[in-house]
Amino acid sequence: MEKIKRSPRRAAVATEPVHPLADAEQMSAPARPLSQNARALRFSRLTGWSLVLGPMTLAAAGLVHPQVTGDDAGSIAAAIGSQGAAWQAWAAMLLLGCLVAIPGVLRLMRRVEGGRGLTLTTVGAALVVGAAAGAGGFSILNSIMVTMVPLGTAPSPAVIQAITRSESDPLAGAVVLLFFVGVHLGWPLLLGGATRAGWASHWQWLLASAGSAAVFALSSVTLLIEALGLFAIAVAAAPTARRMVRGSTSDQPS
Repeated sequence: MEKIKRSPRRAAVATEPVHPLADAEQMSAPARPLSQNARALRFSRLTGWSLVLGPMTLAAAGLVHPQVTGDDAGSIAAAIGSQGAAWQAWAAMLLLGCLVAIPGVLRLMRRVEGGRGLTLTTVGAALVVGAAAGAGGFSILNSIMVTMVPLGTAPSPAVIQAITRSESDPLAGAVVLLFFVGVHLGWPLLLGGATRAGWASHWQWLLASAGSAAVFALSSVTLLIEALGLFAIAVAAAPTARRMVRGSTSDQPS
């Protein structure tokens, strides 16, 4: 009889209703962290693919590079006078390509932090980031030269002399050197460090090195080499970018 008397109490306790507000709070509690994770994943994917978009933009800049008949100041001034818009577009795309690549470069450096290849990756990343600063100064120099030469007119002797002086200016030379060394030495070093860390394969480092060497050695023959060399760097960086995007939740090379 005692068991029979206690059973209704237990049943009452077991069937006690739960307040609807408390139930709603429990159901909605996980939504906030899931939303934050989704935003973080989208941002992580964007930064991963910027490792490819940066050199791709540089390759596109090589395609719009104005034709210059020679390396002297007179030839450069004549090219600016006849193709001023293309000259400015080329410089702007160089700057954009360097800036776009920075998030992916910094993310790759974070991936190899504390592991093998850290030194090479860090040096390469520093050079690529420095190339953006050089590209900014380079764009300013080009804009100044474009304003000095009216479109469709022959350059005056004063303009040619000014361009000649700018070529021997130490600051202008440092800006140009910072850009070209940052791009064409920074990317091979970056992918070399990524290879040691397991985030890239040996062929990627070799392809980036070959592309950079081709630009240095053969771009004076035809400007198409400049675009192809930079495109080779983008192709070399693509598998690493893909691995970073796919491994964004684990932070480990695949």
